[in-house]
Amino acid sequence: IVGGHGSPSLTEGLTSFQSVLSLYDVREVDATQEIDPNLAALLIVGPKEAFTDDELRRIDQYVMRGGSLGVFGGAFSVDLTGQAGPSASPVTSRLDGLLSPWGVEMSAKLVADAQCSRAPMRGPLGLQVLVPYPPIPVLQLDDEQLGHPVMFQLASPMLPFVAPLNVSEAPDGAALTVLARSSRDSWSISGQTISLEPRNPREWEMSTDAGPFDLMVAIGGKLPSAYAAPIDEAAESAVQAPPVAESDVRVLVMGTSTFVED
Repeated sequence: IVGGHGSPSLTEGLTSFQSVLSLYDVREVDATQEIDPNLAALLIVGPKEAFTDDELRRIDQYVMRGGSLGVFGGAFSVDLTGQAGPSASPVTSRLDGLLSPWGVEMSAKLVADAQCSRAPMRGPLGLQVLVPYPPIPVLQLDDEQLGHPVMFQLASPMLPFVAPLNVSEAPDGAALTVLARSSRDSWSISGQTISLEPRNPREWEMSTDAGPFDLMVAIGGKLPSAYAAPIDEAAESAVQAPPVAESDVRVLVMGTSTFVED
């Protein structure tokens, strides 16, 4: 797990996640230092502060040496316990500098979907009632998506507070697979502060930016370095990486981290 950057840690925020991965040795790493190429996977979970160029190059270096990378969130900070009620605000993680050359970028928007979970709302006489809650889309996966190892036994997963992904073509030598999309009845919400307060279904205002949106993407193959440059330009950084992955690599990008956080 990449530490710092306002991300949840193994001692605060990811304790449940760590217990689920009980078969693995899970530890935090510092991306300002060279990352051990023998790690089975490197996970970035919910960063709220920007990565430096050298940190992104360290992560790129790890992937180019054959490492697997999972990126969960990095476009929004979600606060479910604020005095003004639950809300979300965009953050600048700079992860697009790493992901964009591989065909994926995160949008500073949240997806709302009529095909959604439910949440408790205070109703008449102070009683709580369950109402549809568009910020938690419930995904319907097709046979091809269900056949991917990442989606093993996930029939109708929920993705809370998820940012849409802008997906382009995969680089030569790699393949890009969209593993999850919102429904056609989805829309985006944007703003400096987005209220996530449960409300009457009629009070959710649909925007003209309509779905479906790509929410989860897998990239695999001989990815090029995100920081490939001529030798004279590359010399400006002390972090050097192979221009192309030394073996087939796997990268998973998801527009949210909240489903893995305590």
